[in-house]
Amino acid sequence: MKIKFLPLLIAIFFLLPNTNFSQVPNLGVTSSFTLFTAAGAFNNLGTSTVTGDIGTNVGAFTGFPPGILVGQIHVADPISAQAASDVAIAYSYLAGLTCGLVIGTTLGNNQLLTPNIYCLGGASSLNGDLILDGQGNPNAVFIFQINGALSTSTFTNVILINSASICNVFWQINGAFALGDGSVFRGTLLVNGAISLLEGSSLLGRALSQAGAISLHNNVVTLVLNPIAPTITASSSTTICQGDQVTLSGNPGGTWSTGATSPSITTGTAGDYFVTVTTGCGSAVSNHIQVIVNPLPLAITGPNRTICISNSSGTGASIQIGTSPIAGHSYLWTPATGLSSSAIANPIANPSATTLYTLKETILSTGCDLSHSVTITVINPPSCLISGNQGLCQGQTVQLCAPSGLTGYLWSTGATSNCTNITVPGTYFVTVTNSIGCTSVCSKSVSYAPPCLISGGTAICQGTATLLSAPTGSGTTYLWSTGSTASSIKVTAAGTYSVKVKKAGCTNTCSVVVTIYPLPGCSIAGTNGLCEGQSKQLCAPPGAAKYAWSTGGTANCINIVKAGNYAVTVTSSNGCRSVCNKSIQVIKNPTCTISGLREIWAGETTTLCATSGYLAYNWNNGAKICCITVSAPGTYVVTTTNANGCTNTCSATVVVLFQGSSTSRSDNHNSDFNNKPQTNNIDVYVYPNPFNSKATMLFQNLSKDSYVEIQLYNLSGKLISKLFEGEILKGKMNTLELNADELNPGIYFYKITNGDQVINRKILIYK
Repeated sequence: MKIKFLPLLIAIFFLLPNTNFSQVPNLGVTSSFTLFTAAGAFNNLGTSTVTGDIGTNVGAFTGFPPGILVGQIHVADPISAQAASDVAIAYSYLAGLTCGLVIGTTLGNNQLLTPNIYCLGGASSLNGDLILDGQGNPNAVFIFQINGALSTSTFTNVILINSASICNVFWQINGAFALGDGSVFRGTLLVNGAISLLEGSSLLGRALSQAGAISLHNNVVTLVLNPIAPTITASSSTTICQGDQVTLSGNPGGTWSTGATSPSITTGTAGDYFVTVTTGCGSAVSNHIQVIVNPLPLAITGPNRTICISNSSGTGASIQIGTSPIAGHSYLWTPATGLSSSAIANPIANPSATTLYTLKETILSTGCDLSHSVTITVINPPSCLISGNQGLCQGQTVQLCAPSGLTGYLWSTGATSNCTNITVPGTYFVTVTNSIGCTSVCSKSVSYAPPCLISGGTAICQGTATLLSAPTGSGTTYLWSTGSTASSIKVTAAGTYSVKVKKAGCTNTCSVVVTIYPLPGCSIAGTNGLCEGQSKQLCAPPGAAKYAWSTGGTANCINIVKAGNYAVTVTSSNGCRSVCNKSIQVIKNPTCTISGLREIWAGETTTLCATSGYLAYNWNNGAKICCITVSAPGTYVVTTTNANGCTNTCSATVVVLFQGSSTSRSDNHNSDFNNKPQTNNIDVYVYPNPFNSKATMLFQNLSKDSYVEIQLYNLSGKLISKLFEGEILKGKMNTLELNADELNPGIYFYKITNGDQVINRKILIYK
């Protein structure tokens, strides 16, 4: 007999029979047994794996090997004898309990039962899944009193949920127990009959019989009855910021690592959190959740401040708030009004009214943020208005006074009281300070009475006038250097103009200098003629500050392409303006034609003449005369120029013919070289010939239908292209188009083959 021992397994506390629940039976020494029968054979077939003690008190024992046993075998020994007694006691105890609920004898099919003592009145069966719900209580007890045998179908399951524990599930069966193939059964069975674990089934718990054989068939039986470890979860991220909390849930009735026993806990403290569930079977620990608490930033805004509004700018004094920045932190101030920047740690604040600024500082690596506020109180400046006369007679004194009742005064004269005496004209300033240190500045200008200040333009353009005016007032008299006694005079000449103003016994004199600027020169250069189809440039004198042409141009020169009246306004750097214009007429270009023979025999010359009577001629061969004599083939171009400088261009192409060719010369330069039909079967016409772009070839056979081929060769005899190949009908005119776009200028031959008849003729292309 091969026995594999696991002493620690049978010694662990959850296998002991002691329990705190009065309904749980005392199993005595059978608590260490996985399989036991008081009277009956024990037989194992196949490689069953059993964890726990096994045996029989009366009967044969077969197995292990084969099979694997982690435990001891007891057969007819003192321990088996005690076990037989303890099984009977435990069976009787369960059978004697008061029934809590009578249910039908068919169990399973996803049936869900809660803790109770269930009574089944006869032989029973289990099909599919039977679910036992502990309702979160790991000490909940399930007892089934079955008055008859219990058998299961194949692949059935007893499933424990919500903290239901295997060690608290008991089956008292008054008959045999058969566990179907591939099934999984949970709990302690106390059977009054045979125990059969069919092929591949598993028992998590123990099966004890008062009388009956035990048979195994490749099974797994284990006494490991620890409760199922719960899984705890967090309501949100477990990395939180100081002051935040996270809720941990999933305690089915155990104890949190904090000592709490509630289903969930809420914490803001860093640490390792888990749940321990302890039952009579043992203990199980849930997964661990680490809560990390990140610190908050300081969000330092600085103390509340008070600033004064400036009476000149209308805004408060500038003051820095916040503190030095920390790398890895972001800053956001609200509102942004009056701040040099809303996204830095220590902006400059310059609000125009009392403002509460809030700083939100965020640690970028953790996202933790904190907000603090600071109040900047803005105080209005003290009132500042200088009283006293603005007029000062020479040799006298005027007193100027700031508002009384303030704590400080400082005049531009150096005086420190609210009033100061002055004897000379000028602008006087005073700075006043109130009790909280806010200041204001005001000023007053004092001039000799009556005031004398000449207004009006002192710089004018030639040909214009300016109006000079002295200050007006009741009882005031005037005497200008021109002799006028009016308050204003109109002047057109350069010079110094003065006026003496007298009022209330005081006299004052002032003067201005008037400058006359000359007008800019304005004339449009160029002739009045515009050659037909050409452009012309009109120019005003350079160096002016601005130009405004009637065409919209703003440079000193413009280009024109049509006749009309053109005007320009020229503005100098002093703002003086002149206007000039020019009338432009279109002049016709000269006529340009070339006369003279275009086709000559080799060795001959021809005289080409342009239209006579013009100022100048310019040929592309360099000649500067009206007529030229040439002997070389080519295109001759001439430009004619009339007396107005207008030009025109024309050209002529000269072709040189060679003696002995089948081409004849015609003095009509626009006719075909050979435009009469030959006395052959095929009649051919080509027109025009010579040509520079396209020509038409007409051909027909007046005698009969025939097969015709037409080919084109250059002067050296190289085949250029096949123009036509095919049948033609007797008497029908056929048409071909000759295209010279891709051919060089020169002499070409076309060859017509009509059976035995061959015709070769020339064509001339010029460009």
